[in-house]
Amino acid sequence: MECAPQPPPPRDFVPLIHEIMAARATAQRSLARQTGISKSRLGALLHSKPEKRPVMTVPELEAILYALDMTLLRALTYLDNYAELDLETRERYSVLLITLCEMFTDLPAKVIAVLEELNAIDGTEFDVRWYLTLQKNVIEKVLEGVLGIHRRREHMAKGDGFGF
Repeated sequence: MECAPQPPPPRDFVPLIHEIMAARATAQRSLARQTGISKSRLGALLHSKPEKRPVMTVPELEAILYALDMTLLRALTYLDNYAELDLETRERYSVLLITLCEMFTDLPAKVIAVLEELNAIDGTEFDVRWYLTLQKNVIEKVLEGVLGIHRRREHMAKGDGFGF
């Protein structure tokens, strides 16, 4: 007997929202003004005890994240990949998180546009397992870039100037 796949456990965005608010010294009153969510509703949504919070709607979550210069994709990526890291490590990788999320936000539309120009794609050309190769290529490109930066820094530290 096959079982239906279980949905993932619900993610708690509130601690992330509190962390961003603290880092930016954003008060709830200011956040309420920016989001258009009443101060009392926002206070209830962001209550420190999850059992005392009302259900947050997706538009409310998106409005809060937008006001904090965060996207839903970045917040999800953060919760799924970075939340367990210590603060120093998270800060070191924050630009990487933003870069990858921004890249992948627009990527589907850009790939579709290029394929539409070909006008010969019927949908059978793609295999979902390609993501493994794409991941590997992105990782290799990031590694290549970081190693290049380290080589340039070594040259400069040795007094070789800006040569490559």
